[in-house]
Amino acid sequence: MTLWETLWSQRLSPNYHLIICLAILDKHRHVIMENEFGFTDILKYINDLAYCMDIQEVLIRAEQICLQLLVYPDTPEEVKAILTGKNEAMMTPNVERTDPFLMAHNRHVVQLLEGCGLGKD
Repeated sequence: MTLWETLWSQRLSPNYHLIICLAILDKHRHVIMENEFGFTDILKYINDLAYCMDIQEVLIRAEQICLQLLVYPDTPEEVKAILTGKNEAMMTPNVERTDPFLMAHNRHVVQLLEGCGLGKD
């Protein structure tokens, strides 16, 4: 199975993309920690791995992590909410539903433009 097929299937979790990221970080944690990478360094390092990763290995590790988190009795509720899709803050946006924050932002931008004389005539 390819990465995109796995992501679109959302078979184990609607937030499976986060688990895949965790699997990548888990595999490379020694390099990241030994070099004491900061956020920017981690992004660059992971980005440089783009065509060098064994995707099957990453997907297998992601599945292992996800299943472990789903069955482990002491998994924190916040983590379970992310895994099961009950934490909307971590969900991929629903394009079918209007985002109230985006609508408020759009109204604010329109007001700013009108205040500068750039709004509708």
